Amino acid sequence: MVLCQVCKSNTAKYRCPDCRADYCQVKCFVEHKEEHKGGEQQPSKGPNALPQQAPPGNTPWMDRVTNEPVLIHMILSKSLQLHLQRILLIMSSTEGTKESRRGKALRLMTQLRANGDRENEEFEEFAQHVLSL
Repeated sequence: MVLCQVCKSNTAKYRCPDCRADYCQVKCFVEHKEEHKGGEQQPSKGPNALPQQAPPGNTPWMDRVTNEPVLIHMILSKSLQLHLQRILLIMSSTEGTKESRRGKALRLMTQLRANGDRENEEFEEFAQHVLSL
């Protein structure tokens, strides 16, 4: 069991992509990222790095989502990417009606949010953060 390097009281679930520090939740990540603001660490430039600017034509809400540092970091999680890809595959399918695809995607999201697996906790935290914007 690895403890969060920020609060030092909870089990770490995530790792900073810049310095690899372990942390347990968004609150700790935000606090940890403050340490990077003085130029101590630069954002990840590796192959999995996300663009720093939103694509043109986005709505103001989408701009907030695509430029939110916490979400940018969360989306680097392979398990979260897998869950989001599953939802995208359902929604972009040509099978059934738009409403049936939407219902299937909503059932999957409800299932992900209800289960207690670590990966599902990541999805729940991501969903809560998106909904708070």
